[in-house]
Amino acid sequence: MPAIVDVNLDVDHMRLTMDSGAKTHDVKYSKIDRLRFGQTAVKKLFRTSTVKMVEVHIRGVPEPYTITSDKLKSFEQTAEYLEKFAEKNNVTIEKQGV
Repeated sequence: MPAIVDVNLDVDHMRLTMDSGAKTHDVKYSKIDRLRFGQTAVKKLFRTSTVKMVEVHIRGVPEPYTITSDKLKSFEQTAEYLEKFAEKNNVTIEKQGV
């Protein structure tokens, strides 16, 4: 799955922009199955660093969309919005090592 470099959060859907050109995906909030908050290791040059991530699992899509803090500048605000959305709409939230 390509890395997500931009997220636009609208009232009824979010638009995810991938790093592979101008490819975008519109995801309706009603199709979100669960959100997983955690950390992942990312290799940068000759070292590995740990970054925060949010996996968005969508009904009918086999692989989750992964939003990481090294690719998205507004990661903290996006993660906070998604967590509030999940609590309000009874979407499953998983927290792994946060």
